[in-house]
Amino acid sequence: MEKTQQHIEIDQKETLLASGFDLAIIGLDTKSEPFRVVYDIEKMIEILCSREEMTELDAIEYLDYNVFGAYVEKEHQFTFMGEITKEC
Repeated sequence: MEKTQQHIEIDQKETLLASGFDLAIIGLDTKSEPFRVVYDIEKMIEILCSREEMTELDAIEYLDYNVFGAYVEKEHQFTFMGEITKEC
């Protein structure tokens, strides 16, 4: 299938998603194989603050340990963009 700006077919067996953070997806890195999902860090913090009723600091610590610091095979890495500046 031809890749276009409006539609990119994702092989779900190969592309890894961070569970519970679909609303924080801001893009797809198609330069790597398999594709890497790009997440907005501020949105991930916002999701944890609202869904899990965490403080901003707790959300940052959770992401640091459980998401950013999680072991993922080299070919299944995530890409994160943004700065940690938002308060819940």
